[in-house]
Amino acid sequence: PAAQVFPVSLVVEEKISVHLSREGSLEQMDVKGSLSLTSNTEEASKCKILLGSGKSLPGLAFQTHPKINKSAYDGSRVLALKESGKGFPVGRPVGVLRWSFNTTEDSMVPLTVNCWPEDEGNGSISVSLEYALIKMNMELHQVVISVPLGLNTQAPKVTSADAGSFSHDSVGGNIVWKVDLIDKSNMSGSLEFSVQGRNTDAFFPIQMSFNSSNTYASIDIAGVSPVDSQSIIPFGLISNLSTESYVCG
Repeated sequence: PAAQVFPVSLVVEEKISVHLSREGSLEQMDVKGSLSLTSNTEEASKCKILLGSGKSLPGLAFQTHPKINKSAYDGSRVLALKESGKGFPVGRPVGVLRWSFNTTEDSMVPLTVNCWPEDEGNGSISVSLEYALIKMNMELHQVVISVPLGLNTQAPKVTSADAGSFSHDSVGGNIVWKVDLIDKSNMSGSLEFSVQGRNTDAFFPIQMSFNSSNTYASIDIAGVSPVDSQSIIPFGLISNLSTESYVCG
């Protein structure tokens, strides 16, 4: 069931920014995440989140909201308001925890893309494009890979495509490659096309976007309880990772 039908809704949200070199190696990756809580009833507003002892990724920096009792978080992994007599706002999400992570380690990036433009010498360029899933535990949904075509306004001639669908965005001057799902059963794919032209630099930067329910921070929610007891408040949890900026070249 959707998270909002529960007395308490929790949302883990991460935004990822990645810059890959033209060769597909990672130059910089930044992840910013947050955990937010929405009380859906007045009764559930005076609650606390009990975090499990799940291992988090080395290098993750966590920070509690100023209104959260930091000593309870540090000592007992409990997220509760400093003023325990007050409750969380009803019907409005409130951020309680945030984190950040950055790396230049190639093995940490979810997805890479390689683009090989070659001048055919006859006024046309052939382009081989390939994606590869690097984080095998991740499922990437609604993947869009957009490759600029420079000044070329003609539709490219696609000679091979072994995954997803493609279209020509004549207004933006791109070829757009869409793959509904990339996971370990579909961890690589290629697209080959040719266009008129001689400028092999025209096909960068490549823009990518996707979303995933797999996040970098393993936020282990052990439960939600009233601030003054150990009884259980039912909660819903949604986790989502999405791209803020994902660029190759």
